[in-house]
Amino acid sequence: MAYKVVGECAHVTVMTNLGATTQLVYKGALVPESTAPETIQHLLSVGLIRQVAGPAPADDAAPTEGSAPAVVAPSPSDAETLSEERLAAREKLPADGPPHANAGEPVWIEYAVVKGYDYEAAKSAGKAELRRLLEQQQ
Repeated sequence: MAYKVVGECAHVTVMTNLGATTQLVYKGALVPESTAPETIQHLLSVGLIRQVAGPAPADDAAPTEGSAPAVVAPSPSDAETLSEERLAAREKLPADGPPHANAGEPVWIEYAVVKGYDYEAAKSAGKAELRRLLEQQQ
C-alpha cells in the first residue's frame, strides 16, 4: 500500500542497510516503502498520512540488488499543472532508472518528485544532495 503525507510533514521510521533511522517527509510526498508498520499505524491514527491508490507490492517482492526503480510519466492531470520547464525536464527522465550524472538539476528535481519527494524540498536541496539521497535508495 502507498501512503501520502497530508499534514505539513511527518517523521517516519524507515529501515536502511545500517538499521532504523528517522526521516522527515513533507506534505504531498509518498511515505517510503520501508517505513515501519507501527509508524504507519500511528501516522494514520493522527491524520498525518492517508492511503493513496496504487498497486500494493507483493510481500515477497523485495528489490534486487542492482535493479533500478521504474520512473513513471506524468499523468494528464499532472501535465496540466506543471510548468513548461518542469514538463521538459520530465520528458528527459529515463524509463528505467535515475538520470545520467551529467543531467541538469531540473531533471534530478523531477526524478526526486517522481520518487515521492516534495517539489519545493527537492528544489532547495540542489543537484548534489539529490543525487546522494536518490543513489542511496537504490
